[in-house]
Amino acid sequence: MRRGKEGSSSKKCPCQTSSRADTTHSIRNCVALLKNSIERMPWRLYVHQPYNYWFKGKACILGDSAHPMMPHQSQGACQAIEDAAALGIIFSNKYSFTGDITKGLELYQTIRKPRATRVQSASAKATENLNERIGFTSMTAPDAELAAAEGKLTINEMNGYKMHYHIEEEVLKMSMA
Repeated sequence: MRRGKEGSSSKKCPCQTSSRADTTHSIRNCVALLKNSIERMPWRLYVHQPYNYWFKGKACILGDSAHPMMPHQSQGACQAIEDAAALGIIFSNKYSFTGDITKGLELYQTIRKPRATRVQSASAKATENLNERIGFTSMTAPDAELAAAEGKLTINEMNGYKMHYHIEEEVLKMSMA
């Protein structure tokens, strides 16, 4: 080992003995690896089509088992929490059909499936489209509703959702049917 300036040391660098052809070959290999890595995602995630149903009899699925999300909207855990909250509200003492599990699960699916499926779809779109990834829309009120025409989720749609009211509306429809 040769000593240079104080505090530094150097070994003979193996690239110093490389030929120009070896170096060119190494650089080409590095470029090929970089191109390949750019085309790859760092994880294996698959987009699933929405499931036809989320319950059967007295059993249901929720969270990622019901609506697996791509990570680009950061909504996986949020939607699972909404699922659990909906089940908690539906099977609370507030509603008379609480004893009928199948009827309660049917309401759960009616309430949650359209919303979670919409979020799931937006999350899948965000995999390929950077504009879907950065906020759902602009934070300004007029722009927040314009995005709905393009099929994007709006800030109001995501953050203004009132699950209690939605459940109340569906329970009223059920009681009138």
